[in-house]
Amino acid sequence: MKFTTLKIMAISMVFISILFSCEKDEEHNSQAKDDTINAVEEAILDETMVLDNLIIENGTKKSGAPVPDSNSLEFDVSKSSTTAFMKNGFKINLPSMDSFSGLYLQIKQKEGGIADGFWDISFEGLETEDEDLIDVNFSDAIKPGKFCYVICVYDSEGNISQPQEVCIEIENWAGNSNLVGSWKEYSDEEIVIGESNVKSLFTDKTCFTNNGWCSETNESIYNDDCRTGLSNELLLKADGTFTYEARFQDEVLNETSTNSTCEKVVYKGESILEGSGNWAYDEDKDRLFIVVFKEFSEHVNPKENYNNILKNGALGFEASIQEDYTGFRTEQNETDYEYHVYFVKN
Repeated sequence: MKFTTLKIMAISMVFISILFSCEKDEEHNSQAKDDTINAVEEAILDETMVLDNLIIENGTKKSGAPVPDSNSLEFDVSKSSTTAFMKNGFKINLPSMDSFSGLYLQIKQKEGGIADGFWDISFEGLETEDEDLIDVNFSDAIKPGKFCYVICVYDSEGNISQPQEVCIEIENWAGNSNLVGSWKEYSDEEIVIGESNVKSLFTDKTCFTNNGWCSETNESIYNDDCRTGLSNELLLKADGTFTYEARFQDEVLNETSTNSTCEKVVYKGESILEGSGNWAYDEDKDRLFIVVFKEFSEHVNPKENYNNILKNGALGFEASIQEDYTGFRTEQNETDYEYHVYFVKN
């Protein structure tokens, strides 16, 4: 059977048409899946269910409602996050927290009533990662959806402020199929506003000065502890989970041996950092969020090894995404300081 040029072209066009059709179907299916995941987040959550399933350190759930009695106490929660995550919950950003004794937290629907009862959160003895942040975690009963919270602060003299309201959306896991796949940390950037801008590659060798102590001579023994990035992978999976692994070549001071022998002893070898958890996409902000539930590290210095389970999770990072989905940048922005890590697709 002879194939003429026209026949070959016709067959080629058929195959191209089939391939294009399959790609369009796959793209349509991915978008439909993303739309379904994100639509769940529009649910209006029952205010009483949310109130009963919060987990708050130094918090006590009480009946009734707090009664504001003073306009003299001023506070600002405008920087509080409006994004929350299953288990991990959300953070209340309360600058000048040390000016108050605690706060009252109520739960409501955006256009509905307030739940009967409230949380009394005492600041006395409250341990937080950041002095301005209060963690509010969720039990497993709280799923993606929307609700609002109302807070009043109070002081040691019994004064209670006027309330302020913040509305929250709990993200579903995953939500953008374009982000599914293998990524790697390429570089980072540290910016001190008006002073410096330092960029480095993941594979760059970074060092800092460390020291041991010789008790016989009462002298310090110095060493430049160094780390070189070898490889890393952040794998975002379609089910909304992620894994991360990074490997490094380390040269660090063995302080125990150095101190006992009064001679510099250096560990040399490979270190591993691993993490796993969930990822979420906020379609309103076009942001990627990584929530870590498990951490593991194995260092050349055994004292630095750890295996950590975070039962309520911890926000690993928030990232802005390039329009063509070829990369994303973590966002840590403060008044006079910024730090960014750049990821690219493998």
